[in-house]
Amino acid sequence: MYHDPKINQVISKINPVELQDDLKQEFFLILLEYDCKELMKIKTDGNIIGFMLRIIWNLAYSSTSSFYYTYKKNDLKRAQDYLYQFVGRDFSATGEVAQKVLDKKLQQSAKDAHESIIFQKYSESLNCSEVARYFGIPRKHVNDVVNQCRNELKKIINETQ
Repeated sequence: MYHDPKINQVISKINPVELQDDLKQEFFLILLEYDCKELMKIKTDGNIIGFMLRIIWNLAYSSTSSFYYTYKKNDLKRAQDYLYQFVGRDFSATGEVAQKVLDKKLQQSAKDAHESIIFQKYSESLNCSEVARYFGIPRKHVNDVVNQCRNELKKIINETQ
């Protein structure tokens, strides 16, 4: 199973390439946790390859998988490098520009400070519902503020580059 061509083909499509071996190892660890009887039933039904491919695909692309939290989520530098190869520009300066804009908003007015605080909390979790629960405010308000700040930041960042 470890050298099955279909499994290797699916894993070879995962980017960045450095994570392919980690994905394969994580996948086989998950298979080891499954009940042997259940796996044998799936194999006798002729669905074992499809079952394994689905696990690999979910590990690689689901934002709730253990693989995502272990290997993908906190690797910002690799993500920047990966995006840079497609777009052709460096994104590291955009974070600095955005942070300066948000810090400036904290000084301008109460409304701007409110927006800056909400957006900064959103940038930590990337979840409007979580931010709404944290501050005890309506989710729609958080969503509106995030969209407004995002559009402002996009405009400012695009003007600076």
